[in-house]
Amino acid sequence: GGTTDKTGVSVVCGTGAGTGARGPDGRIWHSSRWQDQTQGSVQMSLTALDAVYRSEIGIEPPTSLTPRFLSFFGVNSVEEILYLSTSRLHRTTRDIGQLTPILLDEAQVGDGVARRVVQEHGRSLGNYALVAARKVGLEGTPFRLVLSGGVFRHPSSLLPDTIIQQVQTSSPDVWPIRYPFEPIIGVLFAALEAAQVAVDDALLGNLLPTLPSSELFVTVDID
Repeated sequence: GGTTDKTGVSVVCGTGAGTGARGPDGRIWHSSRWQDQTQGSVQMSLTALDAVYRSEIGIEPPTSLTPRFLSFFGVNSVEEILYLSTSRLHRTTRDIGQLTPILLDEAQVGDGVARRVVQEHGRSLGNYALVAARKVGLEGTPFRLVLSGGVFRHPSSLLPDTIIQQVQTSSPDVWPIRYPFEPIIGVLFAALEAAQVAVDDALLGNLLPTLPSSELFVTVDID
């Protein structure tokens, strides 16, 4: 749905994540369960939380994530976070995925631990985009790389930039696009295509004013 010629690679990163592609000859591929190891904001938050635990005991360097996470959970020590995250009796009810905006904030201002977590995740998402491109015959061509999902609404560019840089290692002329719609809108576009309705500027002019706001689709507060 993010391209006019219906070809390219799509990377969706929201609560979870997924990657799909369509080539010029009609071949399609999607990551499905192949991508369980690299997901969206929930996994990013858990990875960041693990980094804070390691920082607390001296394995990782000090990180500005620590005071931000303490404030998020309303506690005074990392040990209390660990307890709330693992206790069978008093486990936190906070949505762990909401740590991702904090992670992206701190990475953007230069915290080394946060930047490493975000960049490692971005490179992994980029690798799945490369696989998708390879599977449909797009690798090495100037294909469109569509980035969509709630995590990409954050003002930090570090995650998308890292994905793009990873894809450029074998497809230097890739054309990145920040998708303006929610990923679910692609289903509508696919249905229109199946009904042989052209998704052109005229149709978009009628469709866009009727779309619900992004708040309808929010599962993690990423702003």
